[in-house]
Amino acid sequence: MVSAGAAAARGRAAVSSGRPAGAKIVLVGVCLRPDTVGPGVVAGRELDIRGSFGGSPGEYRQTLRDTAEGRIDAGAVVTGVTGLDGPAGAIAELGEPERHAEIVVGPSPVAG
Repeated sequence: MVSAGAAAARGRAAVSSGRPAGAKIVLVGVCLRPDTVGPGVVAGRELDIRGSFGGSPGEYRQTLRDTAEGRIDAGAVVTGVTGLDGPAGAIAELGEPERHAEIVVGPSPVAG
C-alpha cells in the first residue's frame, strides 16, 4: 500500500469513516501538512487518537490479520488501486490530499 503520509485529509478520513464510538485510531507516520479534526467530533464519539512513527513487526502482522478477518475495514481509507506499473503515478496522485489517502499496489488492480 502506498500511503499519503503527507496528506492533510488523512486524520479527517480516519475520524469520519464510520468508526464506532470509543474506537482507537492510530495515525502512523508524519503528516507534513496541517490536519484539522474538530474536537467536538472526537469528544462526542469518545475517540482515542494516537500518533506513531511506525510499528513493530508483530503489530503489522496483527493489523494484516485483523484486516483479512474483517475486524478492520481497510476499504474506509483505500481511495485507489494500481498495478505494479503504477507506483510512480500513485505517489504523484497522493500529492492531492483531498483525492487520495491510501493507494493499494498489487499484481493486478482490484475492482473497487
